[in-house]
Amino acid sequence: MKIYILSLVFCFLTLFSFAQSSIAVGDGNQSMPKFRFYTMSGVEVNDTDLKFVDNCIMIMYNPTCEHCVAGAKKILDNWDRFKNIKIYWISQSPKFKIKEFRDYYFDGKPNCVFLHDTERMMYDNFDIPELPRAFVYNQNKILLGSLNCLYPTDSFQFFKP
Repeated sequence: MKIYILSLVFCFLTLFSFAQSSIAVGDGNQSMPKFRFYTMSGVEVNDTDLKFVDNCIMIMYNPTCEHCVAGAKKILDNWDRFKNIKIYWISQSPKFKIKEFRDYYFDGKPNCVFLHDTERMMYDNFDIPELPRAFVYNQNKILLGSLNCLYPTDSFQFFKP
């Protein structure tokens, strides 16, 4: 299965090398790091609290970043691909900016959860060279891969089991 995924990723990188995205495929041994984030109402959420049936996507972003906004728009343009996937949006930005982003782009999207990082854990515990950064985990919380940009959205398909 890993060879199949690596082959698909290689093909993807060859075909879409013009896009400003970089993909890293997980080796099957990297678990979700420990973290502590907060919901918009201030409830603590840690790595053991996350529950999802299939894969999930964790997106580290800044609501005022042009690339992050472009990535959000791409996800919305391809919503049928994402509507059944749990998506956690994590940001260090002020809560009011996170809420504005959430309400403008993802209002009424129950699979999208917005979390606030008040302790710099997204940078300290995840490999984030730049924003936006998306991490795809399977139901066992094993890293399937990561992208340093959110487009093209086709790239997420290569991390499905």
